[in-house]
Amino acid sequence: DDIQRSKHSQSTSTKSKSFAYVDENENKNLKCVQASNDAFNITSVSSQDRPTIPLLNSDVNGDAVVVRNRLLGQELDKEQSTPIKERQKRVEDSQPNTESDNNSVSYAASINDISIILECVKVHPSAKCTERAFQTLFLLSTDPDPVGTFARKEILENEGIEAMVLTIWKHMENGKVILAVLHALWAVSVFDIHDNDNLTMALAKVEQSRALEAVLFSLQTHPVNLRILESGCDLIQRLSPMLPSRQPEVRSAVILFANSARSLDASTKAYHACLGALLSLCQLSDENKHEFANCRDELHNDICQVLISDASDLETKELICELYWCVSSVAGSTLGFIAKKIIDSMKYLPQNKQSSNYFEAACGTLTNLALDPENHMVLVDAGALTQIANAIQSFDFSDAVLSASCTALANLSTSSCIRSAIISHGGVSALVESMKSAPTSAEVQGEASRALLNLCDVSMEVRKVTTDHLFLFFDAHYRHDDIILQEIVSSMLSKLSKDGVC
Repeated sequence: DDIQRSKHSQSTSTKSKSFAYVDENENKNLKCVQASNDAFNITSVSSQDRPTIPLLNSDVNGDAVVVRNRLLGQELDKEQSTPIKERQKRVEDSQPNTESDNNSVSYAASINDISIILECVKVHPSAKCTERAFQTLFLLSTDPDPVGTFARKEILENEGIEAMVLTIWKHMENGKVILAVLHALWAVSVFDIHDNDNLTMALAKVEQSRALEAVLFSLQTHPVNLRILESGCDLIQRLSPMLPSRQPEVRSAVILFANSARSLDASTKAYHACLGALLSLCQLSDENKHEFANCRDELHNDICQVLISDASDLETKELICELYWCVSSVAGSTLGFIAKKIIDSMKYLPQNKQSSNYFEAACGTLTNLALDPENHMVLVDAGALTQIANAIQSFDFSDAVLSASCTALANLSTSSCIRSAIISHGGVSALVESMKSAPTSAEVQGEASRALLNLCDVSMEVRKVTTDHLFLFFDAHYRHDDIILQEIVSSMLSKLSKDGVC
């Protein structure tokens, strides 16, 4: 009988995986490997050394609060789709106009001003006033605790998110206003995910006000504004795992970001943020994975072309591989044509500690593509066997790379017509060395043993090599309390015992 087992993990240090083992009399088991949710381990942002915020005067003209100060300086500048480690904002005070009839005086904005600021947006909704108002809410929300926590609570209780959504629709064509609102929405909602009370309230309001729809529409309206794209994609990447996955906006967002990734310069932060958002959406559900996988072949080819170009850095290439690692876990049968670009990229990238995450994702993608037997010859013809064997030899220090590589060879070894090719490309020695290099990894031991079990059918030479290293199998059997691994070792011993020489 087939033995099925699935494992799902959301740990930030362990890749989420699912696989199925099939008895040796069947198709020798295939294993599916899925990319992780590491991107969602977000820490709060340091805002040390931030200067005071000159903002409002309290002069009231009728019922309107007029924002007179100008807030100057650098906009939010964040690393590519990663948690912001440090935020510094330079603010230059504009001098009060002493010749003005009002003789208004500036002062630093505080929590007490939040209700006035939001009222100002409602009754005096000029673009300049609105932009400065939301810039100030952003700064207040990201103040060090406890001020920042109280500021976020005050904004939420005064319908700040609702005001932000209305502002997006009202000022959709104004890029400066949209950018200020995106920053403010980011600060109020996902700036500090450990602020549980405010986070819960913010997520409820984001869902009720359909903020995601407004943000997506603003990204469509400003497709060439890289700062808006970067900020919007970063916001959605962080928000999407916390919201219901079946929101109607989510699937349309997959197509939007896929098309944006195709058209953007791969060297920009906006491109990296767009890929991060696309990955987070695909990780939400199989429906989103299929939505992306079913995009036109030309789109996938354009994205994968970045893997073999000099236009992007290693981190961006790694993110592309993680995206296809994730999607191929359910849609490998439709993505076989991307294998060549992934394999070609493995030829030219340096194989060292810095690139280990990339090779893990690349081998993980090849593993999932090998779930479909129709892809096996495609992978072999593209040079997969050589690159996988090289990865095992070069990354003997990385259990993650070894696990993905051995699983790829094990999946490919289920095709009897490919087993001789695996042997001729050094697969047997690579598998044995992987077991020696990672004795404490049950997955490396199990997948290497599974591949060797299949390859023993090919020749006496393979069975002799396996017999010479029986101590590895016994060690794995007794070291790891893993029923699947123990069944594989038992099957190996049964097969070898039927050979008189062995």
